[in-house]
Amino acid sequence: MPAIARLLIVFCAILAAVFLYPHAEGICIDGWQERKYRISRQENARERVIHRQVGFVVGFYIGPSYSAAVALFRNGTTLNLAKVDGDVKFRAAMERRIARSYAVQDSYFSGEDLSEKGGHFGSSTTEELEQVFIPAIQTLKERSETILQLPIEHVHFATPWIAEYDQIFKDLRDTFLVAGRRVGLKRPFVYDTWNQALMPLHLNEANAVLAAAGRNFCEECFCVDRPHRESSGRGSVVFYIKTSLFISEQPASCVFDAFWVKLELDTAYGYEQLEAKEPTQYWEDVKARAMAFIKPLYEMRQRRATIILAGEATTNPDFLSVAVSIQQDLQALRGNTSYAFDDEHQRVVALGPVELIVADDGVFDAAKGAALMMRTDFWGYCDDTEEQVMRLACHDHFVRSGVEPGFSDNYLLEGEAAMIEV
Repeated sequence: MPAIARLLIVFCAILAAVFLYPHAEGICIDGWQERKYRISRQENARERVIHRQVGFVVGFYIGPSYSAAVALFRNGTTLNLAKVDGDVKFRAAMERRIARSYAVQDSYFSGEDLSEKGGHFGSSTTEELEQVFIPAIQTLKERSETILQLPIEHVHFATPWIAEYDQIFKDLRDTFLVAGRRVGLKRPFVYDTWNQALMPLHLNEANAVLAAAGRNFCEECFCVDRPHRESSGRGSVVFYIKTSLFISEQPASCVFDAFWVKLELDTAYGYEQLEAKEPTQYWEDVKARAMAFIKPLYEMRQRRATIILAGEATTNPDFLSVAVSIQQDLQALRGNTSYAFDDEHQRVVALGPVELIVADDGVFDAAKGAALMMRTDFWGYCDDTEEQVMRLACHDHFVRSGVEPGFSDNYLLEGEAAMIEV
């Protein structure tokens, strides 16, 4: 073949490749994406089978000063496993996590990308991940396995994340998921349908305690998405005292609704201050600080309030006395005052009742709540339910909570809950 002919063939081949490249590239990309989706579906299907057969799941609480673990068995019973006190590095890292998310809380309300502002609570530096969180989770896992005499794989976390605009449900870089994978833990939830309510990667500590106490559990809504896209209706104000006084407002009532959560910290009222102050004065200061936060919200929402006592000081009689005093003051406010609620119809609504609850176990409650939420994705919990029946049950839950279809203003929905944890 003459050289000119060979050059012509090569030239034509190059032209054909140039013109066909975009189409070939698109075909390759589509094929690659379809392969990824197929592999993901196959992996999810295998995990679903495992989720129906496992004998137990575990909740890990990673708190400011210690971590704890609770097992939930197939028959519904729970077992406290291990508590691990954090060392100096652990406490410092948790303090930085909380401070970082607190410092950028304004970004959550505007929905801004937080990557340039330090990330959400579940983010961490490489040093924190390698030197603090992976060792802490590994230690908690090993001690829990020693008690169970069985390997642990399926774990859901509870953490004191705060100021979250919207919990990242599928953030593969989340510190606690990354650390979990490194020590051999699997992701807690495997979703094969968009109809199921999504659970946060790690449950807010306050919501975890509420779940353990059987409040705001919303099990009617586990297997379906929100029927009207509205908030759940019974907002929460959460108090717990450790090295600082934590004050958290949580607008939604269902513990898996992780939107608009924010929290304030005040070291002046930390439990350690009980040793530095005269006890009577300390508890009076705690009550005054709590009432300054609860009262305006109680007046604004006007409906039922729940005060939940949790934490390691639930056995302290002074702690209970403070909670009872707060309850009585709110009840007195309810008995003496009513507030105009609807100017158009001149409707007046009185303040609602105030309930006082003492949590079962202040050390392990958050871990227990995290474990309980895993029922939603294990043992075929949602597989055998009729979607329409469950959807109606979920709708009835919203109605009982005072939510009107299509009504999404969190601050005018039914309820307010308060948890005081020391």
